[in-house]
Amino acid sequence: MNPSAIRYYERVGVLPKPDRLGGHRRYTPETVRQLQVVDLAKSAGFTLDQVKELLKSDRPRDVLSTMSERKLPAVQALAERASAMQASAPDRERDRTSDLCSRFAESIEPIIAGPGGSPDGR
Repeated sequence: MNPSAIRYYERVGVLPKPDRLGGHRRYTPETVRQLQVVDLAKSAGFTLDQVKELLKSDRPRDVLSTMSERKLPAVQALAERASAMQASAPDRERDRTSDLCSRFAESIEPIIAGPGGSPDGR
């Protein structure tokens, strides 16, 4: 994780301020675990305020369950959009590839034919 992100999380209260030794931050195993939760929650689309709420809760499973239930409709809509895009992608990709191949073939035909020749070698 980027050190500037960790310092930001400390500044906004997501993580506790660490102890310092010789000017260097020293993180506890608990803080490392919290960083893992932050990273996972952010990748799942939760906001820092939600992550802070989750980390400060004495019942994190209940908080996470409630947050997930609220987020589920948006995640389902995103999954549906991704599926629709994926379903249409092969046709577009195939057309694009075919077009690129055709243009490539057209561009190399004169090279293959050589001066005054034809592409099929006759």
